[in-house]
Amino acid sequence: MIKSCGKCGSLTMLISVIVPVYNVEKYLKKCLDSLIHQTWKELEIILVDDGSTDSSGMICDAYAEKDTRIRVVHQSNGGLSDARNTGLALCRGEYLGFVDSDDWIAPDMYEVLACFAQKERLDVAMCGVTDVWPDRIEGTPRFAPVVLTDTDEIISEILVNRRGGTAVPVWSRIYRTRLFKDLIFEKGRYYEDGYYLLKWIGRTERFGRLSDRKYFYMHREGSITDIKRHGKRVDDFRFAYEQNLACIKACYPESIPAGEYRLYMTYHAILLMLAGRDDAYCQELAGLIRKNIFRIWRNACVGWKAKISYSLIALNVHWYFCMRRRYRGWTGKTAE
Repeated sequence: MIKSCGKCGSLTMLISVIVPVYNVEKYLKKCLDSLIHQTWKELEIILVDDGSTDSSGMICDAYAEKDTRIRVVHQSNGGLSDARNTGLALCRGEYLGFVDSDDWIAPDMYEVLACFAQKERLDVAMCGVTDVWPDRIEGTPRFAPVVLTDTDEIISEILVNRRGGTAVPVWSRIYRTRLFKDLIFEKGRYYEDGYYLLKWIGRTERFGRLSDRKYFYMHREGSITDIKRHGKRVDDFRFAYEQNLACIKACYPESIPAGEYRLYMTYHAILLMLAGRDDAYCQELAGLIRKNIFRIWRNACVGWKAKISYSLIALNVHWYFCMRRRYRGWTGKTAE
């Protein structure tokens, strides 16, 4: 018997959800509860325990005993990319998605994405995100549904992200499995989503984006995005977008402004992360911005406020940090 979704009338299909798990016993149950209680019941939930040393692996096994849709793999620690690749090799659904084990999703996230994907015949369907910080919550701005079929437009949608919110990470989307299952994440990389980006965009003929805030991303101390000093995390973050720009120059020349925009933004983000912690590296990044300041001013993707910030960094990065602290003090904003 062929079933259909009660809300949108779309035929039900299996969605494989890949969840890498590593030492997240404090957050894991909330994540798994949000998956097993999805309104879209046709799910294959693949939990990859990547060598956890806390009770995370046992929690995975306990949930698998209660829900036959859950498959658990225990493996030695290989990192987030390795865990995701393990899940990709196992998934059997028509579409696949990713959820990080310290995050959670709205009860109807996969129903909303599945109906959207089927209605618009999408290779990739994306929803909005709620960023959850210890002291605040920020959600994706509202906008009308977007469907794109041009590769350069998809690159701009993700890299420039004029509609706001969180666009680069892989976890707020579903992908048509036959197109993406053999794409692997680079092992040993931090910010692995950035390295995966152009791989999936290059295969996408129809991309759709909704503003509905269905994915809840937890910003927590100790996560791979919590940078306090220059090291491999910073180098991987920087190299991801330097590599993306090189690929764009070779394959998608119309998207060079979008690629440069994202790289300049990456330099700026690293400067803010390292302010007062690594002066030599901050000076190196400021030098790169100084070298490209005329390209920055000619780049239509860069807003005028950002151009002023880059100009101040190019003049003197210490002055920029000082002026920024004073401005945020005047406006009552807290530091990132």
